[in-house]
Amino acid sequence: MSGSMGDDDDDNAMPPPPAAAYAPCLDPVAAVRAYQAWRRGANMPSPHPTALGEAIDTVLARLETLAADRGVLLEAVEKHAAGRLSFPSLLRIAAGVRAAIAAESATIPPTPNPTKTP
Repeated sequence: MSGSMGDDDDDNAMPPPPAAAYAPCLDPVAAVRAYQAWRRGANMPSPHPTALGEAIDTVLARLETLAADRGVLLEAVEKHAAGRLSFPSLLRIAAGVRAAIAAESATIPPTPNPTKTP
């Protein structure tokens, strides 16, 4: 229905970025740092919202994983300190946490370059 509420929003919606904007040239952390530089006045193109959002989501997922892994490791250290976990077991847990972090980092897909605009 023409003129109905919401039509204006669709007309003003930002089009999705072209494929070139999704070139895997920036790590998600680098993408967020570039956004911060742009936000603070760096002479660079504004980031595309979709690409920036995906970079932020990826960084947040990494932080959540690190926090969970840190919790597992801290619990193991506390058990070892209380005498309820042997040192070799603590080392195995630490190695498992390290391997999980490495595996998670290796599977993160490339993040779009938020400095490219459509």
